[in-house]
Amino acid sequence: MQRTRGIVVGALVGVAAIGAVALASRRLDAHAAARAEAYDESLAASKRALVASVPDRAPVASSPVCVRGAEGLAVATAAALATDVRKPDGRLDPAALATLSRASFAAARDREDRTRAPALPQRMGVVDGAAVAMGAERCAGKPAFAAAAVTVPAR
Repeated sequence: MQRTRGIVVGALVGVAAIGAVALASRRLDAHAAARAEAYDESLAASKRALVASVPDRAPVASSPVCVRGAEGLAVATAAALATDVRKPDGRLDPAALATLSRASFAAARDREDRTRAPALPQRMGVVDGAAVAMGAERCAGKPAFAAAAVTVPAR
């Protein structure tokens, strides 16, 4: 009888312990879910505040970016936008450089999205002293290694 009573008491203590652990686990899970929801709401509010703080800018008309030599998309984008990244005294203009960088990245992405291939061909310009022939692609009415369109927001 004493042995049976010990087994029953032990089983009751075990069940009570399992119940306590399950209850604590549920409360912790609910607390973690509430914290995650509060974090998501805070992050969304921060993003809304950031978007609201940036003034609306009208985009400039799209310009064709034509790569016709070994210069690549950055130089071709600068030529298409008639942008100089240097100030009159010769120093770099960080704002112009950032605008040009964003525009050339957008041109590369535009090209890759349209062709479903890398933005530039593997061989272009001059290889071993000999000019590499451009493919059949045309940009602004002339042959080009790559063509893309770029739109830059007004300053």
